[in-house]
Amino acid sequence: MSVLNPEQAELLRKQRVIAHRALGQGRRWYLRAVLMMVIASAAGWRGGQINYTVAIVMVILSGIAASMGRSMRRSARESLQKIALMERQAPGPANAP
Repeated sequence: MSVLNPEQAELLRKQRVIAHRALGQGRRWYLRAVLMMVIASAAGWRGGQINYTVAIVMVILSGIAASMGRSMRRSARESLQKIALMERQAPGPANAP
């Protein structure tokens, strides 16, 4: 049972929605990273100086995208855990008005 007043509950609901969006954005960054690796593979397979350069740049960008996706998903999961803890918070002397 929630011990929050309606305003706090609404704020936590909005924060939960934002955290779920961040999870989705992180997943999209992972997908972008995979797409960049596919492009890098195709460019490397074709060969040539420009294609090798494109392949190297895409591998670097793929690593950055994967890192960004991981970071976004991790922070969103942490936020969701904190929100759940705040909702289950029991009233006690420290929380008394």
